[in-house]
Amino acid sequence: AQFSGPEGVALDKAGNLYVTDTAAHTVRKVTPDGVVTTLAGMAGQAGSDDGQGSAARFASPRGIALDAAGNVYVADSGTHVIRKISPAGLVTTWVGAAGQSGNADGAANTARLNQPTRLTFDSAGVLYVTDQNQTVRKVTPSGVVSTFVTVQDVTFDRLHRGLTGIAVDAAGYVYVAELTGAIRKFAPDGMPVAWGAGTKDGKVTSSGATDLAVDTTGAIMVAVGGSYSDGPCFSSFGNSVEKIGLDGSVQHVSGRSVVYGCGGSGTRVFGNLDGASAVARFSGPNGLAIDPLGNVWIADTGNHAVRKISLQAEVSTVAGGSSTGNVDGQGAAARFHRPRGIAVSGEGSLLVTDVGN
Repeated sequence: AQFSGPEGVALDKAGNLYVTDTAAHTVRKVTPDGVVTTLAGMAGQAGSDDGQGSAARFASPRGIALDAAGNVYVADSGTHVIRKISPAGLVTTWVGAAGQSGNADGAANTARLNQPTRLTFDSAGVLYVTDQNQTVRKVTPSGVVSTFVTVQDVTFDRLHRGLTGIAVDAAGYVYVAELTGAIRKFAPDGMPVAWGAGTKDGKVTSSGATDLAVDTTGAIMVAVGGSYSDGPCFSSFGNSVEKIGLDGSVQHVSGRSVVYGCGGSGTRVFGNLDGASAVARFSGPNGLAIDPLGNVWIADTGNHAVRKISLQAEVSTVAGGSSTGNVDGQGAAARFHRPRGIAVSGEGSLLVTDVGN
């Protein structure tokens, strides 16, 4: 099987993996035994048509999530809509109107989105969506759209990347990662929550955040792998994993990131070193997932490896590393090429989107 720029990943209860194959404009399905099929769309053909399976068309689909009934929801960023794929493979436009960007709230067919990117469900079946309106939108199970929060001071880098991650905890608190400087916490009613001393409006600084997840204690684990420029000089090089406690305190877990402004100086600290978390090194970690035991798994993009941070704070390379490639095999014998997305299945297997391959 072949992919072209896979980005979003989601798992159903049976262990099937669903992937937004962004550059191919399709949604793919991978069974637990590794059989790949195209669930919807036609490879290389962008569009906005609804329909059954291959008759449907997508345009740069990115985020993906599943509801309790097994329906697949896709952030179809190129057409500014959320699409719904039934278990039988029927694709319908669930929210928005194809080709019409905007920020209108309301019923599903009158609401408008602007390049939706990330999706996540809460325990009540409410869908949260990040889009390029600098907003998080909230969609009820019946399809009513409202603006959950507008991040007024979000900043964009020169590639116009803004909100990069979203997660919801068991109590309904929503966490949003911004590539260029903040992790924000919002109450279920959309009000910003100040986590603790030194925070303001729910904002904790963690420049270069690329993914986040809620761990078993309610703390937030953050992959800091974003490197961006602000004008003519570099501002941030992300090569670390951070943890935000319930009180908003930021605890450095492993690796090292450097942030500096114009006229400043800094050295990019990266590497592929295993060992105690205090001395371990990463290179642009992007994807992050937490298993039921609390182990943290990292798609270490720049090192072309899958890494693990154990409960004993030890970092190890589970697969890949040292060079690029497309080789299957045991542990270090395997090769990846810029892995990005990562998820943990019910039986403990890892599923990784290998973008360069």
